[in-house]
Amino acid sequence: MFGWDSTFYPALVSRNVSFPVMVRAKVIVLQLSCLLMFVMSLPLFIWLRPDLVALHFAFLFYNAGITTILVMELATRNRQRVDIGRSGGFFNYEGFSARHWLWFIPTALPPVLFLQAMHNAPRTGLTILAVAGLAGVLTTGLWTRYFSGGLKSRKHGMLDGFAGRAG
Repeated sequence: MFGWDSTFYPALVSRNVSFPVMVRAKVIVLQLSCLLMFVMSLPLFIWLRPDLVALHFAFLFYNAGITTILVMELATRNRQRVDIGRSGGFFNYEGFSARHWLWFIPTALPPVLFLQAMHNAPRTGLTILAVAGLAGVLTTGLWTRYFSGGLKSRKHGMLDGFAGRAG
């Protein structure tokens, strides 16, 4: 998330914009993108697979509350510049390392394994995932403070990394 701003990150850090405001803006973008993708795909679920609508709702909350937290954790530790214009912008993987790709494992594997373990009680499993995600959404303020503290403590390392002075 902050690597995408790497070109402008020195200006962002030097302006009178607090770290909680920067982090909150990123969290809102992530959470709203979850909602937008949910709304856009819901008609397809209703039309093609109405039996999966409950799963779709559960993952709306899971992604908004849990996946957003995991993405922000990675974002506040990123030190690699992302040049959006380098390869056309969309689907640009400039600045992504193996660590970024491996991050999909703790993001996607736990809910899949959990639902597999709950195969005898799928509604209960979906409810638990949705409640866990809702808890993440409801504690957004706490997570914002946590991530802004981490961002503040790592800002110099990120600045050096975005400038190409650190690995």
